[in-house]
Amino acid sequence: MRTFTLAAVAVTLLTAPALADDDIDGDDEDAMYEPVPKRSVALGLQAHGSRIGGRYENGFGPSLELALGRGRWQYLIEGSASTARVEEVVGTVVRGALGARWVARQFAFDSAGALELLLLGTVGLERYSFNGSTIDGQLVRPELGVGFGFQGRAFRKPRLAFRIDVRALFTPSTRESSVTSCQSNCMTASGTTTGVLSGVTVSW
Repeated sequence: MRTFTLAAVAVTLLTAPALADDDIDGDDEDAMYEPVPKRSVALGLQAHGSRIGGRYENGFGPSLELALGRGRWQYLIEGSASTARVEEVVGTVVRGALGARWVARQFAFDSAGALELLLLGTVGLERYSFNGSTIDGQLVRPELGVGFGFQGRAFRKPRLAFRIDVRALFTPSTRESSVTSCQSNCMTASGTTTGVLSGVTVSW
């Protein structure tokens, strides 16, 4: 649980509102950055890898994101539906999360567009469904995500952006015994399961 707690603190710090000096006019650093769109929609494809009961799980599927922008910050809600494969058992996982994205660096090309380095934090839920001999049933667990990404963004209409991001996921493993048969390799100790989530999206 210590890792899960530290991850929660990191996400809280990352998703906190911009510092108070972000609202100060004049020589503020934010004045050098092209603001993110006030509203945006993103469609993409996500791939993930994690563990359930000590067994490696992975899959991929489509994702949808809705975001509100303010300066260098985007506050987002996202969802995805993916396959979930554990050894020979194939199931599904549905995710939903709230989070924030911050433009850490922006390399602009005149007024046409820019390449951007992004930092990202999310808090959400995962819902797994399986129907197999060694893993069966449904598993719902909270999820914390911290990561980074790269984005190419056009400042002129239609203001498209192409983004790639990678994040580390932290989930408690105490509920995994509800779907996992412990006939072979099975995690019995409580703690935190780590995983990774990567996505490619186009936003406008």
